[in-house]
Amino acid sequence: MTTRPMAIAAPALLIVARPVSLKRILGLRGPEVPPGAGSKQASGAPGDDADTLRERQRLAQLEMMDHWIGGVLVEQRRTRRWKLFFRLMFLAVVLAALSAVLYSLYWDSPSVTAPTQRHLGIVEVNGVIASDSPANAERIIQGLNRAWEAESAAAVVLHINSPGGSPVQSQRIYAEIMRLREQGDKPIIAVIEDIGASGAYYIAAAADEIVASPVSLVGSIGVIYAGFGFEEAIERIGVERRVLTAGENKAF
Repeated sequence: MTTRPMAIAAPALLIVARPVSLKRILGLRGPEVPPGAGSKQASGAPGDDADTLRERQRLAQLEMMDHWIGGVLVEQRRTRRWKLFFRLMFLAVVLAALSAVLYSLYWDSPSVTAPTQRHLGIVEVNGVIASDSPANAERIIQGLNRAWEAESAAAVVLHINSPGGSPVQSQRIYAEIMRLREQGDKPIIAVIEDIGASGAYYIAAAADEIVASPVSLVGSIGVIYAGFGFEEAIERIGVERRVLTAGENKAF
């Protein structure tokens, strides 16, 4: 009896590896890969051997990595675009603000639009009247002319709250008020609030009418000087005044 050798074939091991999630390994965020996309490529055909399956698994991982890297690059480009957009917006706002400031300082000429309805043209006289104060003759005269020339102004009102000041500045305002009164019939009214003394009362005296509260301080117009006299004492001790001049009428 002849014995035939029997060949025992070892069962072939079918290794099916699931694709490894690079997001889980690297802890990075990227685009989601559709479920089963890698397993379909890694499983291959039923007759593939282990080397073929490993090669398919490697290709599937490379493909997933390509998807992930592409997603990361897209996200970085999007982030850069937004950063550039906000930087440009911030630069535009800064340039607009700077342009507005420069325009208001150098090119924008102040213009006052007079109201069309009937109103009172009010000129403020506040504080000490002096050439270097807000209540100076140049400013007040400009206000008087603007109120006088406004066609819809029914009257010009001098709102006075001043203890007076420079007689020169006060006289210039007084003369301007008198000149305006001679040009037309628009009334000029002086309204004294708390105080209208000295040069302020001098200005008010040029108006057509003065209106004041019963407790307002009004008056003290003119010039005041206070001092002491030592005439008899000077004569007793023999003191005389000597004045030296170089002109005939210098010491009038």
